[in-house]
Amino acid sequence: MKVLICLGTALEKINGDFYAAESWFKIPEGILRSAKELTLWVPVIERPAGFAVPREKWRVKTEGMRIVALDYFNSYVSYARLWPSRNWAWKRVIRHLAQQHDIVVVHVPTPLISIIVAAVYRVKKSLVAIVVGDMVSQSERIIASRGVARLFYVLAGKFLAWQEARCLRRADKIWVYNRALADRHRHNASVELLEDPILSGNDFVERLDTCQGPVVRLLRVCWLLPSKGLEYLIQAVAILKKQDRPVYLEILGKEKQRGYQDRLAQLVNNLDIGEQVVFSGWAPFDQLGQAYLRSDIQVISSLAEGTPRCIVEGMARGLPLVASSVGGCQDTLTHEQNALLVPPADPEAIAAAVGRLIDDGHLRRRLISSGYLRAGQATFETAGAKLLASLRDLAPAAREIAA
Repeated sequence: MKVLICLGTALEKINGDFYAAESWFKIPEGILRSAKELTLWVPVIERPAGFAVPREKWRVKTEGMRIVALDYFNSYVSYARLWPSRNWAWKRVIRHLAQQHDIVVVHVPTPLISIIVAAVYRVKKSLVAIVVGDMVSQSERIIASRGVARLFYVLAGKFLAWQEARCLRRADKIWVYNRALADRHRHNASVELLEDPILSGNDFVERLDTCQGPVVRLLRVCWLLPSKGLEYLIQAVAILKKQDRPVYLEILGKEKQRGYQDRLAQLVNNLDIGEQVVFSGWAPFDQLGQAYLRSDIQVISSLAEGTPRCIVEGMARGLPLVASSVGGCQDTLTHEQNALLVPPADPEAIAAAVGRLIDDGHLRRRLISSGYLRAGQATFETAGAKLLASLRDLAPAAREIAA
């Protein structure tokens, strides 16, 4: 089968190799093992010779893939600036690419959704959508705005979400990351929850227990954005300090809003917990395992989420989890079975859950054990097999591929 994947997340081309910050590019690597041909239509940032690879990037194994460069944009606003001059060129490229492949997979949300869908329907090829996020509940502009500006962004987000659902009504298959997204696309009969198939057997490291040292190390892995609820996690650390809990929080991530990390650092300073909180910057996907293994408890403090990959990345390394009951966290986790779920924006609840895990070894070890089982569902051998089976069923050439 010949598969075209349309992605809005950029690759950087550095000294002939391609690098990414997002772990999602592991999925094309897995699909390539069963596809006769795999093409990525993706924004590419070309770096000059000798450019140093950024610390947060990891090398994508693109050997055997065809990379077709798309103009770089990182938001709907930057896309809109390019649209007047590049719209017709994009239409020609996607129509030509769709004609060459059996299946087109589109990573959603993307401002290119209407262009891609129109081209696929016109050349009568199979369309698969992987919907990973919500443009309303997860929009940073909405979360950070107030008053008239917030109203404008909410209305714009709802319009784009409506356009997305309308475009995908005739999609052959829709994979979604949480039940709210499944409900949005309920008019399509072929909607299923997708477990991100990003793990391999090498990612699993057995640990029977954590929290055995003199200091309990908490870990937060995320982009530094208001939607990640970091203020509430930092406040929870201050509460734990007042309770004489020996905790240390490592925040592993990079800011997407200029000045946001400075505001978080100021909050840390105001709460007098500078010795308990460290901002470590971003670690590339292939080095994240070290951060999970040096930690005792993972905390996901988000106000809105799809299904964050750090859930299974941490579980594969024996890390018990405290998570906000939002989005895919609420849909895919079970309270007191494989995680402790807490209300969003509630530092007292976060602190109480962390305290429970520190004190209750039986609960902690149960979460670790169940976490390994949960992470086992996110390997390409399991979740990826479902995705591949779906693609084979849709591809006219699938019968030529061994199952």
